[in-house]
Amino acid sequence: MVTYPKLWDCMDIIVQIKEQQKAKLIMLMHDYFAICPTVNLMTEDYHYCNMPGGEQCQGCYNKKNYKEEYECSSQQEWVEKWGTFLHKCDEVRSFSEDTLERVKKCFGANIAHTLVPHEVNYMVPIHKNHTTSDTVTIGLLGTLIHHKGSDLVEEMLREIQEKHLNIRIVLIGKVMGTSISGYDNFYETGEYHVSDIPKLVYENDIDIFMIASVWPETFSYTTAEVMKMGLPIASFDLGAPAERIRRYEKGLIISERNAAVALNEITDFVVNKLKVKNNIVEKKKVIYIAEYISFSSRYRLEHMQEELLYLGVQGEMWETANLPKERNWEGVDAVVIYRCRDMEPLSSLIEEIKAHNIPIIYDTDDYIFEYEEIKNLPFMKDDEYKDFDEYSKGMHDCMEKCDTFTVSTCNMKTAVGRSFPGKPVFV
Repeated sequence: MVTYPKLWDCMDIIVQIKEQQKAKLIMLMHDYFAICPTVNLMTEDYHYCNMPGGEQCQGCYNKKNYKEEYECSSQQEWVEKWGTFLHKCDEVRSFSEDTLERVKKCFGANIAHTLVPHEVNYMVPIHKNHTTSDTVTIGLLGTLIHHKGSDLVEEMLREIQEKHLNIRIVLIGKVMGTSISGYDNFYETGEYHVSDIPKLVYENDIDIFMIASVWPETFSYTTAEVMKMGLPIASFDLGAPAERIRRYEKGLIISERNAAVALNEITDFVVNKLKVKNNIVEKKKVIYIAEYISFSSRYRLEHMQEELLYLGVQGEMWETANLPKERNWEGVDAVVIYRCRDMEPLSSLIEEIKAHNIPIIYDTDDYIFEYEEIKNLPFMKDDEYKDFDEYSKGMHDCMEKCDTFTVSTCNMKTAVGRSFPGKPVFV
């Protein structure tokens, strides 16, 4: 009921409805609003208060002007009013043992407490067996705001920068409510879909995730998601994340909420316990080029890119109509061109690639590059194929400029080998 106006009147109405309708009343403990109007038990400078009670809690209550805002004279009266309400609930549901114990400590054990952890949807297991450098990459997942540890993450970045540590931090998500900029060792992906996480883990070579929250979260979906993927994870000794991570074989509980301590203990865990840096692969990169992005380029290029990411090979997808203006060919080991024609700007790009002595692989999954061989097929008489001889010639001319071919079937291998003898073809 956070942000509800006339909070106590609202509680009375809820209880009236329960009694009139003989309904079941369930209170879900998604936060700590019932314990304290701060909601997440944090001080003004974004530190967990440790639930001190007594004069210290009342001092904070007075300072934040909750008496006038909620028409409630004291922190003690706040807890008493909520206690009366919770005793009338048929179930007070917590989502972690940690939250359950805090609620019991505040309101007693004779409330109808239950423990029902959230369910997390299926996550693709990640078996990350390779890394591309000796840099330790710490991943963050979700929205990074003050109570999720944005200030502490910035302290970590300052520590990395000032001490020239071989560590980088990657946020799969975005920063909100603050700004983290000017750090070379920080990268933010922006908004993401849960199904994107595995690919982003490989692309950014993440070694371990960190739950940077500085309040005792009541569940933490991101913790559950990381653990379901089977990836290493670290957190401070606080709330529901620590409760689960402590029992997880790839989990680390950081001993102190301190930037330098966190960096030191995470690095030691990654290098010495997980031994992640024992499997560094030679850094490689492949550029994938399509005339247009479609369902077919997805399964011929993007799936290839994902398979190679799994083996530690980075990659970028380019569309011919939207090529990057600034192109860095350093570290690029190969270029894959999918079903493109010999036309600008690709023709000039091919010359640029050849000037850097980078092998070019042409990928095709249809026999459409030899017009004379297919022109008598019945469907070729349809209007949509009236200029197909030019289309086919454009593909053939582009293929002629490439070094190697990948195809979808053995018959395709035979056909390409016949048209371009002496060049390797792989199914």
